[in-house]
Amino acid sequence: MAIGEVVKWYNSLLEATLLDLYKTQYSAARIFVLNRYKFLNDVLRDPMKYGFLPDITHVACCGGGDEFNASVVCGGQLPCKNPQEHVYFDFVHFTDRFNKQEIQAFSLTEEYIISNHYKQTSLLDVCGCDCYT
Repeated sequence: MAIGEVVKWYNSLLEATLLDLYKTQYSAARIFVLNRYKFLNDVLRDPMKYGFLPDITHVACCGGGDEFNASVVCGGQLPCKNPQEHVYFDFVHFTDRFNKQEIQAFSLTEEYIISNHYKQTSLLDVCGCDCYT
């Protein structure tokens, strides 16, 4: 809970700073503030909705073998055989599948967009491609 509050506090400062830069120096910039924290929590709360297996949602594909199999490096072992079923690749990185799910969620719905100060443009327009294939 305490870490979540720090993340929210930091994000509010980041958004305020970006808005200030947008207003004072970069009025033509396309600034989107995305809520990765909310998306991750949604996935962890209902992993099957996003195609992840609930019993390994908190287990890193490669790691040190502790409770969450998490470490910054793979600990000398090969990654799991099925990284697409995992949310976390290692202690600090998400799997490619999670990243694609996240980009899809960000580009197809405004649910995870905290602010879009360049209202004429959608995130999908900025991407300029099919971001999630």
